[in-house]
Amino acid sequence: MFNIKEHLSGIKKQVTLFFILGTIVYILYAWLYLIFYVSFWANIEIDQFSLMNVLKKEMPGSYHHTYIGSYIVFSGLMLLLNLIYKKGKTKWVLIGLYFFLFTSLIYIGSKLSILLMIIFSFWIIIFSKGLTQKTFYSIIGSLTLCGILLYTIRDFLIYRLIGQSFDHRLIYFKESLNIIKQNFLFGIGDESINEVFFKIGENYVRLIPHNMYLKELLSNGIIGFVILIILFFFLVYTSVKLKNKERLLLCFLVMSYGMIEDYIYLQRGVFFFLFFSLLFSSNKDVWSNLSFKSSELKK
Repeated sequence: MFNIKEHLSGIKKQVTLFFILGTIVYILYAWLYLIFYVSFWANIEIDQFSLMNVLKKEMPGSYHHTYIGSYIVFSGLMLLLNLIYKKGKTKWVLIGLYFFLFTSLIYIGSKLSILLMIIFSFWIIIFSKGLTQKTFYSIIGSLTLCGILLYTIRDFLIYRLIGQSFDHRLIYFKESLNIIKQNFLFGIGDESINEVFFKIGENYVRLIPHNMYLKELLSNGIIGFVILIILFFFLVYTSVKLKNKERLLLCFLVMSYGMIEDYIYLQRGVFFFLFFSLLFSSNKDVWSNLSFKSSELKK
C-alpha cells in the first residue's frame, strides 16, 4: 500500500466512503436485530441499561463496544470534514447521517467514544477554514440536538459511568505496573502476559492491561515502548507538517483509545489503524472533490 500510495490517493475517497456506509449498515443491523430479538424471540426485557450487553452476548457478528465506537467516531468525523465542501441537499443528508451516527454511538459505543466525538467535532469546526456560516450553524444545531439527547438519557450515562469497568481497569493498571517495575528493560514477552492471573474479589482473572502503552511495556519493556512512541510521533509530526488532517485525526483517535484498550494488539484495531494510516499517507485532499454520483463510485 505504501509503495502505491499515489495510486491510492485517487480512490481513497471512495474507500473511506464505503467504510462509512459499512459502519452505517452495521448499526442498522444492530438496531433491526434488537427489534427482532425483543419482539419475536427474547424472553427478557431489554432496556437502555442492558442494551449493549444484549448486543455483545447475543448478536451474531457483534463487535466490542470500544471498537465499533471507534469506527462510528471515525465515520462521523470524516462526514463532518466532508460537510465543509458540500452545499444544498447533500449537506443536509450528511448532517442527518452524522446525527444518526452520534445517536447510535451513545447507545452502542463506549463512554470514551462519546467524549472523543464531541471533542474532535468541535476541533474540526473551530479550525476549518472553508466552513460557511450556514454550515457552521447547521453543525452546531446538530450537536445541540445531540446534547439534548444526552441530557434526556442522563440516568443511562450516569449508570454507565459508575459501572465496574473503571474500577476493574484501575486494578489491571496497578497489577501491570507491579510487573513492569520488575521487568522494565525487556518486558516479559507477549505470550507470558496471557499466563499471568491475579485475584479480583473472589475470582482469579487473566491479566489484560486494557492500555496499549502498558501492554507494550509489559511485552517488550522500555525499548518497545520507545519505538511505539517514536512511531506515533513520526505520524503526528508528518501529518501536521503536510496538513494531512485525516491521518492526524486517525492518530489522535488510536492514541486516545490506547489509554483504555489494547487497541493495536487485536486484529480489529491494528488492521483499522494500519489500513487507514497507509491509505492517508499521501497529502492529496480526500474530501474537496468527493462525489456521490454513481459514475464516481464505480471508479
